[in-house]
Amino acid sequence: MKYDTEDWDSYHKGIRLFNREKFYEAHEAWEEIWRRTTDSDDKRFLQGLIQAAAFLVHHQRGNGRAAVKLYHDASEKLSSYQRGYWGADIRKFLDALQEAKEKIEKEEKIQEYPRLRLHKKLEETQ
Repeated sequence: MKYDTEDWDSYHKGIRLFNREKFYEAHEAWEEIWRRTTDSDDKRFLQGLIQAAAFLVHHQRGNGRAAVKLYHDASEKLSSYQRGYWGADIRKFLDALQEAKEKIEKEEKIQEYPRLRLHKKLEETQ
């Protein structure tokens, strides 16, 4: 599927929001693209990002059990993607999500929330 500027803007907005720990808002930005896409691989990737954001929303709201379930859902979806898919550094992102999940399971404070970094310039993924 060919994505337009609005889609890429929403994707990039979601990354910025996520990296500012505004996980609910990131979820909403990515969901805009997810609703419109018809490509099954892209839909699954975006759903994984949405679930990663929801994982941290549930954690922030004190719902550890739901958070851990969403972590597993997100990890299962995102683990099949290679570094650079939609420009994202998926491996580092998954490692950071796992560290956060382990802290939650141990009921420890998360000192630094995961960040989603781009491996490639966004323009190279279009």
